[in-house]
This record gives sequence, structure tokens and C-alpha cells, in this order.
Amino acid sequence: MSQEEITKEDVLEKQPQQQNEEMQNDTLGLVGMIIGILGVLFSFCCTFLSILPGIAAIVCGVVAYNQGQRYGISAIVLGVIASVTGVVLAYIGIR
Repeated sequence: MSQEEITKEDVLEKQPQQQNEEMQNDTLGLVGMIIGILGVLFSFCCTFLSILPGIAAIVCGVVAYNQGQRYGISAIVLGVIASVTGVVLAYIGIR
């Protein structure tokens, strides 16, 4: 076998592993984004229930952003929106 054939085989064997690592790398950011979406949805029906998912989404988003995951920013933004909307709507509902 020549050196080129070994290199091509090595590259072909490593590609699925790299794809799996990239897909698993965004897990925490994706979880934070889903929790943030649920928090935003809860803010319109159950205002107090949106605060906890909002905080959880912010925490997941910050950790994911620090790890360089791509959904970290969206988790932070959705968490802030859910928390602020929940607090504002709860305040309006109490008054």
C-alpha cells in the first residue's frame, strides 16, 4: 500500500467520529434553548412557572457559551425573555 491510500482510509475512518463529536458538543446549549422556549411559553399561561425555566436556561446558556457551543447565546436570550416576561406579567396580574 502506498502512503496516499493509508491517508485516505484514515481520513474516511475519522470523519464519522468528528461528526459525532460536533453533534454532541452542542447538547447543553440545545437543552438551554429548549428550556428557554418552554419558559417563554409558560410566561403567557403560568407566569410564576416561567421564572424557574428562565433561570435554568440562562445558566445552561452561560455554561454552553463558555464552552463555545453555538446555541449558548440563544439560550441566554430566551432565558432572559422568559424571566423578565414572567416577572412583569406576574406583577401586572397581582395588581
